[in-house]
Amino acid sequence: MRAYGGCIEPGGWELDDERYVTPCPKCGKPADAWRVEKAEGSLNVYTGIRCDHCGYERGDHPGDNG
Repeated sequence: MRAYGGCIEPGGWELDDERYVTPCPKCGKPADAWRVEKAEGSLNVYTGIRCDHCGYERGDHPGDNG
């Protein structure tokens, strides 16, 4: 995704949307992780990890209000 606006570089800015698998810090099994940039009036970065094996979850999700 590319963001445009008055305070952004001419030609826009490429936003990161990285999703990958990493070992869970609790159980060591594969867990889903992310680092996502969103242009929401300012540039916001969301990072986190979620393990479907043991239920471990840390971080924030794009679109969270809190």
